[in-house]
Amino acid sequence: MPRLVITLACFLIVLIGSGCATKEPCIDQIVNIPQKCQMDEGVMPEIEQREFKKGEELEQNKWVYGNYLTMKAYAEKLRAEIGRCK
Repeated sequence: MPRLVITLACFLIVLIGSGCATKEPCIDQIVNIPQKCQMDEGVMPEIEQREFKKGEELEQNKWVYGNYLTMKAYAEKLRAEIGRCK
């Protein structure tokens, strides 16, 4: 009987001493993983809708090419951010 009491008392001391008997998590159980990199995406450019009439193919091509250049510049900015984070 005394051996059982001593064993239970030792178990209680170890449990309380480890800090895992409390409701709060143990400090050594929390793992902090720092972020490798923060990317600045910026604002994605919006392309406004526009309708063209028949015979305005040249203006339509200029407008589409302008939108292409805008999106290409945005994609290059994102690639630069991704390259910086690697």
